[in-house]
Amino acid sequence: MNLTYCSWVENEFKTINFGDSRLTTRFKYIVTEFMKKAQLNISSIFDSWSSIKGCYRFFDNKKVTSEVILNEHINSTISRINQDNSTVCILHDTTYIDYNKRKKTENLDYLGKAPKAEKANRGLILHNSLAINESGIPIGLVNQIFTERKEIKPGIRKIKAHLIHKQSVKEKESYRWIEAINNFAQLKCSNKKVVHITDREGDFYELYKACSELKENFLIRATHNRSINKRKRRELPTKNLFDHFHSLIPEKRIIIDIQVNSETKYRQAELSISFDKFTLPPPPSRTINKDGKELYNIELWGIMIKEECPPTNEEALEWLLITNIPILNVNEAIEKMKWYTLRWKIELFHKILKSGCLVESAQLRTRAKLIKYITIKSIIAWRIFWLTINLRNSKYADCSIVLTEVEQEILFKRFNQGKKYQKPPSLEQVYIWIAKLGGYIGRNTDPPPGMISIWRGWTRLMNMVQDYKIICG
Repeated sequence: MNLTYCSWVENEFKTINFGDSRLTTRFKYIVTEFMKKAQLNISSIFDSWSSIKGCYRFFDNKKVTSEVILNEHINSTISRINQDNSTVCILHDTTYIDYNKRKKTENLDYLGKAPKAEKANRGLILHNSLAINESGIPIGLVNQIFTERKEIKPGIRKIKAHLIHKQSVKEKESYRWIEAINNFAQLKCSNKKVVHITDREGDFYELYKACSELKENFLIRATHNRSINKRKRRELPTKNLFDHFHSLIPEKRIIIDIQVNSETKYRQAELSISFDKFTLPPPPSRTINKDGKELYNIELWGIMIKEECPPTNEEALEWLLITNIPILNVNEAIEKMKWYTLRWKIELFHKILKSGCLVESAQLRTRAKLIKYITIKSIIAWRIFWLTINLRNSKYADCSIVLTEVEQEILFKRFNQGKKYQKPPSLEQVYIWIAKLGGYIGRNTDPPPGMISIWRGWTRLMNMVQDYKIICG
């Protein structure tokens, strides 16, 4: 099956229906052109005024909703998840899309926590749930939520914290994490090897409780040194979470490569691993009137991953991971650690969305239009992510699964003085060539190409293909 952008659009959105066949045709055309020129805005993607106007009218049409677009992609994602035999990780994270310079756009949300509302940036708060398999290949989005923040409550931090404790979880912004799990639980996913992964923002009692009730597996990095192993919620604590796990004797020590934000990108770390079972009681601030009667202790497992001797001037790595999946031996604990190392990939996805697809440069003036635009661009960002990982991992595969014959020929001639190729080059070679179009030098001592050079190279290749078709017909 050919997986180039034209056939991909047809396969991904084969049953999409806006109630008007002309809208469906326009939508597929827009997605195809967006994929070719992901880094450009609408006026630069299309060559004619009629096409530009048609695109703006599409986003203005009330029959077109972000729910219809996203649900079609989610259905395709679930189909891919059900066909995957490995463990599928659902990565949850929130990103902030800044439209502070768009003064005429109404109904935007506050992005910052500035004491004075007029100083806070405006934009959209986007919470994504990205499915990815154990090999690191992104499967697709399974949920997308735009959280509203129409006001910033004034006051010092202690007073604001006191007000938050008086709210039920459904009144808090953090409810988006539970909503994302609820939405996924309603999908027809037959793959039982699914685990939800969040960073420290997902470390709160109600999320653990919701996952347990929905029978959804989770792996969450802890941030609060909360009391544990209490029989009753109001009794005095005898053990705290981090204190308990710091006191455990390591079960094993392993050496792994970890990603760091420096010129070296990766470094080796010797990690000690310990694990234990514990009981998480409801926080004392929870009440029956505010949070309901079902406030019970939750049985969980914790994995302490700690770097005891970090390199000079490097911060020691320390993760305390919490899961509801039973851990019976150290190998199972190491497996969960490897799952959590995939979490940073959703940050790469958001980088592609904002820096590669440039959603913050959108020239649309209403919240509703921006949401439709971001939904489409999110699917494009996933596709670029998928393309990059496949180019990197499938070294010896035929490049026909990614490029059309015309694209193969143009790319081959570009790097072979105009010679005509006899057989399709490998994906490994195509990966390097596309990266070089994006600015990658490719010296023997250079690390493998990154995301930025790939998406820049892809955009340049699509421009070359378009020019070829115009000139040669």
